[in-house]
Amino acid sequence: MKRAFILLLITLILTLQGKSQFYEDFTSGDLAINNWQGMLSVFKISSSTAIPADMRPALQLDDDAANTSYIAAPYTFNFTDSVEWTFWVKLSFTPSVNNHARVYIVSDQLNISGSLNGYFVGIGETDKKITLVKQQGTTLTTLITGSVANLSATTNAVRIRVIRYSDGLWKLYSDPTGGTAYQSEGTTNDLSFSSSSWHGWYCKYTVSNSTKFYFDEFYAGSVIADTVNPYVANVQMASQFQLNITFSELVNQSDIQNMNNFSVSNGIGNPVDILQDGTNPMLFYLTFSVPFPENQVCTLTVSGIRDMSDNIMDSQEFPFAFYLTQPYDIVISEIMADPTPVVGLPEFEYLELYNRSAFPISINNWKLMFGSTIKTFANVVIPPDNYLIVGGADAAQALSSYGNVYDMGSISITNDGQTIALVDDLNRLVHSVSFTTDWYQDSNKDEGGWSLEMIDPDNPCTGIKNWKASVNTAGGTPGSVNSVSASNPDLTAPQVLRVSVIDNQTIKVWFSESLDSLNLLLSSAYSFSHGLTLSASPVPVFPQYNAVVLSLSQQMQQTVIYTLTISDTLTDCTGNILPLQSDVRFALSQPLEAGDIIINEVLSNPPTGLSDFVEIYNISNKILDLKEMNLANIDTETGNISSMKPISTEGFLIFPQDHIVLSTDIEGLKNYYYCPFPNNFIQMESFPSYNNDDGNVVLVHVGSTVIDRLDYDISMHFPLLQSTKGVSLERINYVRPTSDKTNWHSASETAGFATPGYVNSQYSESVFDGEIQLSPDIFSPDNDGYNDILNISYTFSQPGYVGTIVIYDARGRIIRNLVTSELLGTSGVYSWDGITNDNQKAGIGIYVVYVEVFDLQGKKNVYKKVTVLGSYLDR
Repeated sequence: MKRAFILLLITLILTLQGKSQFYEDFTSGDLAINNWQGMLSVFKISSSTAIPADMRPALQLDDDAANTSYIAAPYTFNFTDSVEWTFWVKLSFTPSVNNHARVYIVSDQLNISGSLNGYFVGIGETDKKITLVKQQGTTLTTLITGSVANLSATTNAVRIRVIRYSDGLWKLYSDPTGGTAYQSEGTTNDLSFSSSSWHGWYCKYTVSNSTKFYFDEFYAGSVIADTVNPYVANVQMASQFQLNITFSELVNQSDIQNMNNFSVSNGIGNPVDILQDGTNPMLFYLTFSVPFPENQVCTLTVSGIRDMSDNIMDSQEFPFAFYLTQPYDIVISEIMADPTPVVGLPEFEYLELYNRSAFPISINNWKLMFGSTIKTFANVVIPPDNYLIVGGADAAQALSSYGNVYDMGSISITNDGQTIALVDDLNRLVHSVSFTTDWYQDSNKDEGGWSLEMIDPDNPCTGIKNWKASVNTAGGTPGSVNSVSASNPDLTAPQVLRVSVIDNQTIKVWFSESLDSLNLLLSSAYSFSHGLTLSASPVPVFPQYNAVVLSLSQQMQQTVIYTLTISDTLTDCTGNILPLQSDVRFALSQPLEAGDIIINEVLSNPPTGLSDFVEIYNISNKILDLKEMNLANIDTETGNISSMKPISTEGFLIFPQDHIVLSTDIEGLKNYYYCPFPNNFIQMESFPSYNNDDGNVVLVHVGSTVIDRLDYDISMHFPLLQSTKGVSLERINYVRPTSDKTNWHSASETAGFATPGYVNSQYSESVFDGEIQLSPDIFSPDNDGYNDILNISYTFSQPGYVGTIVIYDARGRIIRNLVTSELLGTSGVYSWDGITNDNQKAGIGIYVVYVEVFDLQGKKNVYKKVTVLGSYLDR
């Protein structure tokens, strides 16, 4: 506003041929520039946030007590010519007799708080109105009491225009919004005074309002001629018979009532009625007798409209369509969540919306939802195949050169990820995105400066598979085709993933992607075993629609496993059909106890760009719910549980003999490792910190009971590996203790060095007959996943044995001291990985396993078993 006003005044001064002018906007920061005088100590030049950003700085009252204060500047003129005054005033309170402002536009005295001859504009002093008042000595005569501005709010910002013509005609105007769309407050005639020496600001206030007066952009001088043509600023379709149009300024009423100035194509013709809005005088409602055709683009032509200064508008055309918006007509196509550090674009967050339909779409009263924060659009149309950039106030100005920008006032996008939803004026979801930093798919770009771009707008619902970081050198492409744009059709049918149990009569069904919300409402799509039916309509989960809540006709019974079958058509947003007769099991969970779930595989040193994972296994015969369990560490100094992270706040059923993988980057793991069971994964929001080479992994019940614990170190890996990066530690046997270090081994190379979500490559089921058993007969410790380990199983009828296990070669030399005087259980297993005492791989050949056990009664047994260490001869 300030910049535009200054440019206008420069133009005006060059054309007024030396006529006296006065202008003050306080940008100089010095009240002496225009020789302001009076009670200067209680006024200051301020950049308070109470002042609009584009008007800072401004003059602010800055007192600490109740008072009547003023500030005035010399300005000498006479009324032989017409004179105009304009100024902006803000009162951050409701004005009254004891709290109000006056703007003296004419005064013969410096002290405008005393006796004088002149005129002032009263701001809220009389009935919270704008008034024009004549003052003779101390006698006040109200010449005009306005009818437009109502200053009864707790904050009132108004811009005022006064014109006094040489013949004594006065005109008073205001814009109650603080802009320049002036409306007439009234007219009068008065020739009492013919000259002036001073003008200024006057404040009367109690102590509570002693800092709440603001003044700015005071102009006095020749009447500023309006030479700007009016134009239509906005067109909205209100119904199949009505258009709402808003002009840039006040316009001539007789021109508005001429129906021939408005015409719609496709045989619609001229309106039959035009009404002016009761609040906004620049808004008009055009009613037509012929309905707008559905799904056809029409054109409104407007011409012949003059403003109040007889400037006539240029003819304008506006395409529009009576089109019922469909989901995904407009999509969120680009997200700048973290603009820092700057790559090339202005340092502001923004969203980009793209209209992928064939029709112009008004998004008036549509909403953007940033998590729980809701922002509403007003008066904006996105043409077909066009973009709209959405940002905060500062971003809107900085990004305007990139395309059409909508000023949302403020937006805040979470750097690490967020759900953002676009909802229409009927509260229907149009599009939603739930992004995470994984969506960048580039670890060099997820720290800031780069936008996320949608690859294919015709595939709006597949999440990470259709998004990646911008490759544009500026860091993003706001307002234009995305730099990663490519054909990326969704050819994958959706799947039903799992069921979580909310209570004994309510379940939540999860799908692999967003589904059509109308399909999800079909009760016929869901059938159940054991006589269950639906007791109410399905409730799709807004805004992602990747889940639906189902209420059951009867309570579920403990230990019964139920089956849900998809028996009617469900589709994703591009029409792919979820296969009929897809089924998923569910049940009521049972209490979780220590040892029910075990740690089965750990990746603590992941490949570059990936995250750790922990695989768990349900060794019990129970159906358990992982919402009762956390993943954690143990602080080795204090012994306290730390870094406790919930596994699944929504609930996740784990059935007996299920393998489930926990990670914060399941998509990355699935892309890197072989994962034959992709549904056996849980995406956790955060993870405990696990050191690469040593640490501990703890499963903890929500009641802080430790369910299982693994203390790992690098010595548990196969020693001949050149690096353990990307290699998981696998449990060899489920029933052997987690704490038994010989029960762990590096995942085999042939399995890709990890087996997330399925049976471990090094798994071995110990089966033995007798006190000592070796298996297999021949083993080959080459980490190929086949017979890599020799398992030495033992069983005794009595407890209390202490055992030693030594490996000899065929010459009787000690190769490996595997176990030395360890207390044995009644049964167990030790494993040898073919590594010698000096950390070398033992050679091919025959080896003797010497086992010596004794108890406290002196009973001693010695066992000698033979094994063969083999290898492929062609390697």
